[in-house]
Amino acid sequence: MAQDASPSTLSGKMAEDALPAGESGTSKPTGWTLGKPGAGVTTGLGEGALALGTGAAGALAAGGMGWLERASGKSWDEIQADQKALQERIQYQPQTTIGKGIAQAGGWAGGKLDELGGWAAEHAGNLAEAAGADPDTVAAIKTGVHATTMAVAPRVVGPLAGAAVRGVKAVAGAAGDVAGGMGSGAPAPLFEPEAAGGVPRAGASVGSAAATAFGRMATATPEMAAEVATQIADAQARYGPAWKEHFNADALDRHLEADSLPIPGRLSEGQAAQDPVLISNELNNRATRTETVERLNWQKQNMAQNLQAIREGAGPDVNTVTPTEHGQALIDAYKAQHAPRQAAIDADWNAIRANTGDAPIFDAGRMLEDAQGALKSKLLSSQDPGGQLAELTDAARRGGLTADGYNAFRQNLGNIARQGGIEGKAASAVIEATNASELLPEAAKFRGMVNDALAKGRALHADLEADPAYDAAVNGTVSANDFVNKFLIRGKVENIAQMAKNLGNDDLARQTMGTAVVDHLRRSAGLDDQYQGNFAADSFNKQLADVRQRAGPIFQRGELATLQTLGNYARNATFRPAGNFVNTSNTAVAAPTILGRAAGAAGGLLEAGGNLLTPGLKGGTFIGEAVRARAAKAAAAQQELENAQAFHQSWRPGAGVIRR
Repeated sequence: MAQDASPSTLSGKMAEDALPAGESGTSKPTGWTLGKPGAGVTTGLGEGALALGTGAAGALAAGGMGWLERASGKSWDEIQADQKALQERIQYQPQTTIGKGIAQAGGWAGGKLDELGGWAAEHAGNLAEAAGADPDTVAAIKTGVHATTMAVAPRVVGPLAGAAVRGVKAVAGAAGDVAGGMGSGAPAPLFEPEAAGGVPRAGASVGSAAATAFGRMATATPEMAAEVATQIADAQARYGPAWKEHFNADALDRHLEADSLPIPGRLSEGQAAQDPVLISNELNNRATRTETVERLNWQKQNMAQNLQAIREGAGPDVNTVTPTEHGQALIDAYKAQHAPRQAAIDADWNAIRANTGDAPIFDAGRMLEDAQGALKSKLLSSQDPGGQLAELTDAARRGGLTADGYNAFRQNLGNIARQGGIEGKAASAVIEATNASELLPEAAKFRGMVNDALAKGRALHADLEADPAYDAAVNGTVSANDFVNKFLIRGKVENIAQMAKNLGNDDLARQTMGTAVVDHLRRSAGLDDQYQGNFAADSFNKQLADVRQRAGPIFQRGELATLQTLGNYARNATFRPAGNFVNTSNTAVAAPTILGRAAGAAGGLLEAGGNLLTPGLKGGTFIGEAVRARAAKAAAAQQELENAQAFHQSWRPGAGVIRR
C-alpha cells in the first residue's frame, strides 16, 4: 500500500527532517537518535502510528466510497481499483527505519484483510449467482461484503498501532534512549545527540584538555590520531566547553599504549575504558556478533606477533630456540672467552718451568706461616681446607714447592673455595694469604715472571668468583639444560649484571641472553616456537613481573619497556573488572529488537482479530503466522544492521575516548 512521497508532501517533509546532516538539501543535526541515521525514536514512533492511523482511515473511506460508486452503476472491478487508489492517497508514507517497519507490518496485515474481504465477497457473490440472483444483486452483495471487511479493518490495525508504539517505547525506554522529550527527571540518554563537526584546523585552539590529548598522540599511528581527533572535534561541537567532562584520558592512554607496539594493537571501547558494563555487553553478544569473536581472536594473534617481533629485535642473529640450545650457546661463549686467558697464564708458567726445571722455587715454610696467620685472624685456625696445609708442611720439609706443585696447590684450594661453607671460606683466606709468598733465594731472579703469571691467575680467579655462570660454564658444574633457568630466569640481579658485563663484547651471546628470556615468556604465554596458541595474558604478566626485577642488564635496546607495554595491552584486553556480568557459557544473550517485539505483538492481535471476522475459517491464524514470519525476517535484518553498528562503535580506533 505504501508509495514513495516527494519532499513536497507531508511524508517527504518528515523524511527530510529525519535525515542526517548532509543527506538532504539543508544540513542539520538529526536530534536524538538510536545511533544511526533516519531511525529517530520520537520521529519513528510518530510516523509508525500516523501511517497505521491514516491507513485505517483510508480503509473506512474506501468502504464508504464502494457503496456510493455501486449506486452510480460502476462495475465491481472499477470499484476495487478506485478503493485502492483512495486508500493509498490518504495513508501517510513513513521515511524512518522504525516508522517504515511498523507501517510495513500493519500495512501488510491490512493487505491480508483486504485479500480476505475480496475472497469473501467473491464467495458470497458466487453463492448468490448460483441461487439465481440477477447481476445487479450479485454486484451489490460483493460490494457490501468487501466494504464491511474494510470497515472492520481499523478494529485490527488500530490496536496494532497502539501495541507497536507501546512495544517500541517499552524497549527504547528500557535502554534509556527516549529520555529526551519524556519529561524532566528522566535518566540521561545512553546515546548522545549527533552533531556535525570536523577535525580542528591546524593551529586552532581546542582547550587544555584537547591540547593534552593531541600532545599524547605525537607518536600515534595516522589511523589512531585521525579517529581520536575526530571524536574530540565531535565532542566540542556537541557539548561546547563542557566536552572536557566527557574526555577519558585513561582510555586514550590505553589506546595509545597498544598503538605504540611494533605491530599496533587495538582495544575495544570497554577494554580501553575498563568499564564493566561495556565489557559485559561487548562479550555477551559475541554469539550473535561474529565480528566480535574474530576481533578477540585477532587480538590474541596480534599479541603473539608482537612478542615475536620483540624477540626478533632482541636476537636478530640468534638461531637457537630451546632453553638447552640457548644454554649451550652461552656456555660455549664463556669457554671461548676463557680459553685465551687460560692460555696466556699457561704460557707464563710454561716459561717458568722451562727456566727452573723441577727445582723448588717457592718457600713452602713461609707460605705455611702466612696461611696459618690468615686463618687465625678469621677465627678459622682449626681448618685445613682440603689438607693443603699438610701439603705445605710436607713441601717445607722437602725444601719448597715447584712451579707445578704451586699450581696444583692453587687449583685445589680454588675448587674448595667454590663449594662455599666454612671450608670454602678457609680456602679463600689461604689463597689470598699466599698470593704474595716469597720465592726461595735461589729463585729470586724469576720473580718478575712469577708475578706476571700470578697477576693473570688472580684476575681470572676474581672473575670466576664474581660470575657463577662463568665458573659453571668453564668447570662444567651446570648442564646446558639447566643453565638458562639457573642463571638468567632465576639468577640474582647482581650475577646477571656480571654475566652481561663479561659477555658484553660478544654480541651474539648478548643477543642469546635476551632471546632466552623472551622465549621463556613465550612459553609462559602458552605459545609454541611458531608463536601459535592462545596468548595467556595472566601467565605472561606474572612471569614478566618476575623477569623485570632481574632482566634490566640483559636488554639494551628498549625491549623490556616494549615487553611491559605488551603485558599492559594483554591485561587491558582480557581483564574483567569488578561488577562485570559477562556470560561465560558462550550462549547468545540478545534483547528482542524493537521491530521484532512490536511485530510479534501485532501478529497476536491480527490472529485474534482475523479469527473474529472469519469464525471457523481460522483466517486470523493464517495471517498471524504470516505476520510473525515476516516480522522475524525483518527483525533479523534489523539485528544484523544493529550488530554492525554496535561493532563499529565498540572497535573503531580510539573508541571510548569520549564517554557516551
